Amino acid sequence: MLFRSPQRPVFRLDQPIIITIDGPAGTGKSSVARQLAKRLGLDFLDTGAMYRAAAAIGLDHGIGLEHPAKLVDLVAKADLHFDWSQDPPTMLAWGASINDRIRDTDVTAIVSPIAGIPALREHMVRKQRIIGSQHPRLVTEGRDQGSVVFPDALVQFYLTASVQERARRRTQQLAAS
Repeated sequence: MLFRSPQRPVFRLDQPIIITIDGPAGTGKSSVARQLAKRLGLDFLDTGAMYRAAAAIGLDHGIGLEHPAKLVDLVAKADLHFDWSQDPPTMLAWGASINDRIRDTDVTAIVSPIAGIPALREHMVRKQRIIGSQHPRLVTEGRDQGSVVFPDALVQFYLTASVQERARRRTQQLAAS
């Protein structure tokens, strides 16, 4: 199957391809990325799970925003990575699944400021680029995937939604958890 973009050359789905989906929280990036990856037979990288894992690690070890270097060091020691044999891939820290923990309310409440720690973002960008090299047929979602992590990605999407829709989606997610 071939796809054509007006500004970019044709790409083949049997060749390496990274597709990025950027946008603010609550726009449906994860849902769209997961569906697109499944439809195209590509791997799916949920970068939000990585930042949520960092937030959970900080909370569970009593390390907050006031100690960013300690948090980044502990997150690096946790060796965050995914179990790609699961659908969707399972987030692992210290070799164990933390998927159940990363969607908890206390993690959701602190993930945005945790994700804003510059040294943590640098660490995560390095890890995401490694994942991109290990999984060259990838759909990746996150706020800066096309602009910072994979700026040369052949296909880049930016999703947006009204403030009301984003709030509705977040409310539904929190109610479900």
